[in-house]
Amino acid sequence: MFERYGRPGARLAQAIGCAFAIIVAAAAAADSATVYKWTDADGKQHYSDQPPPDGPAEATQIGTTRDPYTEERLEQMKAEAAASTARREAAKSAAEEEAREAERLAAHCRDSRAKLENLENARRPQFINEQGEREFIDEDKRAEWIKAAQDEIDKHCR
Repeated sequence: MFERYGRPGARLAQAIGCAFAIIVAAAAAADSATVYKWTDADGKQHYSDQPPPDGPAEATQIGTTRDPYTEERLEQMKAEAAASTARREAAKSAAEEEAREAERLAAHCRDSRAKLENLENARRPQFINEQGEREFIDEDKRAEWIKAAQDEIDKHCR
């Protein structure tokens, strides 16, 4: 039976090692827990967080102690993570706002260029006044509007 593992008692050592690993993992996962230890009919020792279904077991209360430095460091790391997340969100928001502003300026620039082109190429420029009537623009007003459109382009278009 033990030839498979190379030396007598290797299987028992392996079982004890596994049990120890389970106990350590359980202790790390909970502040306080009960671990049950029992020996079955074959003489094998078992460790579990559940009592055996068919017999008595030795119940052991295990617990972990909290290291104040670790708790303090954990809180510090949580605060740093929250601050980092807030910075990323702020940067993302600023980038989105900047993109919206750039799009707004680009649209304004396109509109100003279209207006200038229309003023320069129209035979008889006209517009609809406040009374809803068509009104033709004289050459002085046309030159004034062309200058204003060109100023808008110079100011906002890059």
